[in-house]
Amino acid sequence: MKIIGITGGIGTGKSSVSKIFREDLNIDVIDADELARKAVEPGSEGLKMIEEHFGRGVINADGSLNRKVLGDVVFQDEIKRKILNSIVHPEVDRLYKIQLARCEKMGVGHVAYDCPLLIEASLMDSVDVVVLVRASRENQLQRIMDRNEFSLEEAIRRVDAQMSGDEKERCADIVIWNDGTLEELREGVFLMWRNLF
Repeated sequence: MKIIGITGGIGTGKSSVSKIFREDLNIDVIDADELARKAVEPGSEGLKMIEEHFGRGVINADGSLNRKVLGDVVFQDEIKRKILNSIVHPEVDRLYKIQLARCEKMGVGHVAYDCPLLIEASLMDSVDVVVLVRASRENQLQRIMDRNEFSLEEAIRRVDAQMSGDEKERCADIVIWNDGTLEELREGVFLMWRNLF
């Protein structure tokens, strides 16, 4: 079984690439963000640990995690972001291995792992190919503002808190630029797929 790691910064279009893998190429996609949500769902050990470290203020009235409040905290403080990652990453890794084993048992030939922090968390060895999705800074910022209703300042803070695209590119096997239309992105993914497999 071949594992294709899909990664990239916020607002670059990783999710769009994953959707193309899933819907157009019929490839199973394991989504690290979905696993991260599962790792901190109400009643989970992860959520209890987050509350212990960050306080009741990051928990909604219904007992779920308030992602916006927590995001505002960790994207302004490198130490707090590392604490959050140390809570969430081990559980995401455990859940990822469970899904991977399920795919292997089913005899799946290819699996994509959509993982925003694949490079930052040094998980490149857990995949066969690292595909980095990139976009211009202007497009990243605009997408973040449109999608999350962030101000320009908030969007800049989110982008600047992450490893730069240039740094990530040094660790990637393939780079897909996503500054055009969805159809252009689809053509880029298809071309990459044909070249790889």
